[in-house]
Amino acid sequence: MKKILMLGMFFFISIKAHAGVIEVTQNGFNADYSESFESLFGLYHPYQSEKIFDNKATITGDNEWIDDHFLSMASGGWDVETINNGVVRQLANDGLKYVAIGGLGFVNIAFDVDVFSFGGFFSNGHVNQPSIFDFYDHHNMLIDSFLIDLPSQFGEMNWAGFDSDVSIGSVRISGIDTTIDNLMISTATQVSEPKTIYLFFTLAALLLVRKISF
Repeated sequence: MKKILMLGMFFFISIKAHAGVIEVTQNGFNADYSESFESLFGLYHPYQSEKIFDNKATITGDNEWIDDHFLSMASGGWDVETINNGVVRQLANDGLKYVAIGGLGFVNIAFDVDVFSFGGFFSNGHVNQPSIFDFYDHHNMLIDSFLIDLPSQFGEMNWAGFDSDVSIGSVRISGIDTTIDNLMISTATQVSEPKTIYLFFTLAALLLVRKISF
């Protein structure tokens, strides 16, 4: 009976120790690099692939308007629905440029360095149409996924930030008319250490199971 209980504990702790991503506030985010897209051309200009974050990442995309492209926009050049049931012009969060998904689509950001934190400012183009943030490792295996509602009230964008306990290989942001600006990354691990503690107890439980079995 004790052996069964210990095996159950081992299984539970192993689950708790899996790799993952957590949401973080802007105040708790430490950025090493940022990207505000000011080097891109403005209104409705399509891009297939561009280097960002000082050549440490590549942004690509796909949307209903133009296959295999994303759009660069100038501040005030994009309409978004607001939580007040109105329509306003989307404002850039930093500078005068930002990136947009035309209709249903996605933007993918692939990193050439180890990245453990990702954040930025975003806005859903339509009320009650959340955006999806998918995080992949360097083997293109899904780490975690988030469905986040980021509506605008006066044309502003809203913060969304994430810390990972494993290196992020890429981030895919999917949505309908989603806008993106002032992205940030960190190359240092920011996630606190509870999962290390879980791993310690996993090893302890395993040793205890072996002791009981003998």
